[in-house]
Amino acid sequence: MDHEALLTPRVRINHGTQRAEHPIRQAMRWEQMMAADSALTQSQLALKEGVSRARICQLMRMLSLPAEIKTVLAGLRDPSVLSLLNERRMRDIAELPDEQSQLMAFSKLHGKGVCVAV
Repeated sequence: MDHEALLTPRVRINHGTQRAEHPIRQAMRWEQMMAADSALTQSQLALKEGVSRARICQLMRMLSLPAEIKTVLAGLRDPSVLSLLNERRMRDIAELPDEQSQLMAFSKLHGKGVCVAV
C-alpha cells in the first residue's frame, strides 16, 4: 500500500446532484477499505479521509447492527426517512445489548410514520 497516499484526503466530486444516503454506507465503504488493506489502521484511514479517528469509530460502530437493519439503512434515499432513522438513533440502537433488542427498537420507529421492512 502506498502510505503517502494515506496523507492525501480523498475528494468526492459531486456534479451538481446531491444524493442522500445513510452514513452507514460510508462505514461500509471504510470497512471494505480496511478489509482490502489489512495494514490500514483507523488512524491512517482517518488521515486519508480527512476526518478524526473518533468519527471513523462513530460510524463503524453502526456496523454492529443486525444485517436486516444495515440492509434497510443502506437502501434509504428519502431525506425524511433518513432524518428519522438518523445516525444518532442508529448508534443508540447499536449500543443495545443484543440483536433482539436492537431489532425491537428499530421496529418501534414504524410508529413514527416510517414504513420500513425488517
